[in-house]
Amino acid sequence: MRPGILQTHDYAQAVIDGSRRWRTDQETLPHLQLQVLPFATGAHPAMNGTHTIFRFDAGGPVVVVEPMTTSLYLEEDADVGQYDVNFNHLRSQALDTKRSRTFIRDVIKEIR
Repeated sequence: MRPGILQTHDYAQAVIDGSRRWRTDQETLPHLQLQVLPFATGAHPAMNGTHTIFRFDAGGPVVVVEPMTTSLYLEEDADVGQYDVNFNHLRSQALDTKRSRTFIRDVIKEIR
């Protein structure tokens, strides 16, 4: 998710449209943890692009880095370790799941 995305009307509307699915997902996907990183947090390590860490039953983890025009696949332990640290830093800066739900509900109320 991009910084400030919930503050744009189009994306906030998409949140409203998806809120019913999200509530359903919370019930059917208990392993899903949603956390919001508010715009007010300021600069953070994910501002230059997104990354996803995939972990598999067999083999090591793979990090997919997606800057603006390409994708990189990283498998070296040192690279994966850096992205693990980055991810944990983002999680520590983000609202916890309960406060994230409240934040999303407040945004929905604000744009209705």
